[in-house]
Amino acid sequence: MTNKEINKVIMKYLGTAYKFNGESLKEGLDCANLCVLVAKDLGINIPNINHTLHTESSYSVLFNIRDDIALWKQSEPKFGTLCVFKINGEIKHVGFMVNENDFIHIMENSKVTVDTLSSVQWVRRLVGCYEYIGSKLEI
Repeated sequence: MTNKEINKVIMKYLGTAYKFNGESLKEGLDCANLCVLVAKDLGINIPNINHTLHTESSYSVLFNIRDDIALWKQSEPKFGTLCVFKINGEIKHVGFMVNENDFIHIMENSKVTVDTLSSVQWVRRLVGCYEYIGSKLEI
């Protein structure tokens, strides 16, 4: 995928408002649904992580990664990986890497934006980046 194609997808989402459990540009998005939709638009298939994100007591994004460890692997930051962050000491934010240094995301009470992973604000909160590597096989 070219930078021009990636930028076109990013531009589609920039400025979209936050909505808890939101699933569309029109109604608003939360961080997990944003990642799933951006990935889909970029031709990357990742599972919907939002349904459990909001029901886990820890509000954790890593539940899918822990439960399906064979399906996710920790990765260096790169295009297509999810970057997981701690906010106020809890794992509860996720972004989608659009290249090796920048990620698209949305925070509560804000709008979709692109930030630099190496900025002081984000590097200290980063738990890790994770790449989806496949679906479970039914046996």
